[in-house]
Amino acid sequence: MAVERPEVDFSISDFSPSESDLVPERGVFKTLSAPVTVQWEVTPWCNEKCLHCYNYWRSDKIDMSPYDSIFEGKLSEVAREIIQDKVFQVTITGGEPLAVYSQVLPFIETLTSEGVLLSLNSNLTMLTREKAKDLKRVGIRSILTSLMSHDPELNDELANRPNTHKDVSRGIRLALDEGHWVGVNMVVTKKNLDHIYDTAVYVKSLGVTSFSATKASIPAREIDFSEYLLSPDDFNVMLNELIKVRDELGLSVDSLEFYPICSFSSQEQIDTFGGRICNALMVKSDHVPMLHKCMDRLKKAEILVWLG
Repeated sequence: MAVERPEVDFSISDFSPSESDLVPERGVFKTLSAPVTVQWEVTPWCNEKCLHCYNYWRSDKIDMSPYDSIFEGKLSEVAREIIQDKVFQVTITGGEPLAVYSQVLPFIETLTSEGVLLSLNSNLTMLTREKAKDLKRVGIRSILTSLMSHDPELNDELANRPNTHKDVSRGIRLALDEGHWVGVNMVVTKKNLDHIYDTAVYVKSLGVTSFSATKASIPAREIDFSEYLLSPDDFNVMLNELIKVRDELGLSVDSLEFYPICSFSSQEQIDTFGGRICNALMVKSDHVPMLHKCMDRLKKAEILVWLG
């Protein structure tokens, strides 16, 4: 027996916001002259060659110096545009930004004098006490560094550089001694998944109060990364370990990428890690805007149009 279907007097559009509903929100966003925050990659060079690094084009065959002549004049140009576009916050990053410390420092001072809030991403292996004092003086508000394991041998293997664990630890102590806020991020693969809690214990012993663990993504290079990638179950182990770190060690915890809600396995994970959004634009020293990888499906031209 056929079932009679009632006539419907509505359409999908009835459940969609009208143009007038959207006007106030659109009006707010149209007042922005640039991204709220920018990651400024002041050099592509780094003294480490981490297994998970997205700087896929670096190889032992490439002879590169930290400050190439290609960047001459670009630092000033980028700093000027950041100020003109009224960007609120800038993260100085790389590569390893301390490798071009003397070249970048004047522009950090310029940004600070114009009211731009500044933070630094660095492996801290090249930090000296003098640099730590200078960075504090010119307005660096916080430092994010990376440690892949409490175990020096595994950490140095993943960084592809001997003595990285020792040098990063020394840099953390120096930065803390000079009054910097330091957060430590651990990029997690199958190789170090079971090191999360002990690494948190170690960084706490150094005086760090904020610890994050972030799932490694596939680097944009032609290698087989399958043996390192976390499975969905591994990913949930990582998040649960972070919650354990928070509850048992009293550290502030986070994970530094956006994850879809469907990847979480508990309400506690959603409440702790589900609020992250990405609003960052990266600007390389050659003055080329580059979307953060969580937005890399968008065309670069769209951002350039948005910037005017």
